[in-house]
Amino acid sequence: MNGHKDSVVHKHAYTDTMHNTIVAVIGPLPPPLGGVSVHVERTLQKLIGQNNIVLHYNSENMYPYAWMRRAGIKYGAYLWYMVRLCIWLVYNRPRVIIYHLFYARAVLPELGMLKLLKRVMGSRMVLVEHDCRHMYERTVTWQRWYAWLLAGLDQLVLIGSVTARSYSMLVLPEYTVVESAFLPPDVTQQQRKMAEYPDQLVFFLHDHSPCVLVSAFACVVWQEKDLYGLDQAIIACAQLRAAHVQMGLVILLSTIGDEQYYQRLCALIEQYDLREAVYMLHGNYTLWPLFEHVDIFIRPTLSDGASVSVQEALFCGLATIASDVCWRPSGTVLYKTADSVDLSVQMKQLLKNKGSMRDHKQRHYMYTQ
Repeated sequence: MNGHKDSVVHKHAYTDTMHNTIVAVIGPLPPPLGGVSVHVERTLQKLIGQNNIVLHYNSENMYPYAWMRRAGIKYGAYLWYMVRLCIWLVYNRPRVIIYHLFYARAVLPELGMLKLLKRVMGSRMVLVEHDCRHMYERTVTWQRWYAWLLAGLDQLVLIGSVTARSYSMLVLPEYTVVESAFLPPDVTQQQRKMAEYPDQLVFFLHDHSPCVLVSAFACVVWQEKDLYGLDQAIIACAQLRAAHVQMGLVILLSTIGDEQYYQRLCALIEQYDLREAVYMLHGNYTLWPLFEHVDIFIRPTLSDGASVSVQEALFCGLATIASDVCWRPSGTVLYKTADSVDLSVQMKQLLKNKGSMRDHKQRHYMYTQ
């Protein structure tokens, strides 16, 4: 694995050989829903199905109360988090430790502790890296310490080609792989999950055609731009409204995130007179049940790893458009990153072929169970 842009992204496989053992998984679970938490949740389910004793530790519970983040307190809270994690691991003595790393955080102390416990307990350790951006913000000294800690791993799993590229300046462990985070959803839960959505959304989907869907973990401003490209989605739909007067756009947000930028998106919707054409849904709603009820799913991100939502949409047989910022699975329609005009062109072409899209959709999993 060389970490370059064209690194081959393999299917999820790092848990395939874990059977009949004790596995500790350190990482987030929903809520809130996001690509990482969904991956961790489905990994736990897979490991349980492989007859393992599966233990989970929520690494996002570092500061359970807001006051713990205050200056002078947060370091003590972090130390207490480390102590609790250490006690938990020693008590349970797992044979395999899977540690999920995502978003910039003070990971060196945790990895140092895990490396020591790995030796003491004789455990196998796998680190799964989801963040494709934080490595560029690290100092050379930090990267050297990090590379030294990585040398003690049994396996390093890099999620997506862009994440792999961000590691290209490091000397990586021998057993480094580049994989997708996608694991199939439990499609038997489709009706139950759909029933959790508000009635207003169901009415909106019924009254608008075609319908376009975009989702984001939260409103995030990255390098002074909309990381998830929600503004591009709004502008592209505005450009298509003349030809598709009943077009609807559903924006699914797990959390609001940047409140100020959220208000800017609302203002953008007003600017293009799309109040009746855009449905903004906030909360922890499972994404994939909506795929049966829309015509196109778009992923207009400015930076990405290996998007779970893109692969879910393709798995469900839905026409999918995504930015060309990184590797995308076969079947994805690509457009030039951050170019809302090109996005609208690709959407227009797919809508022109709407009949064949529907014919293709009849062959997806929901009609073959």
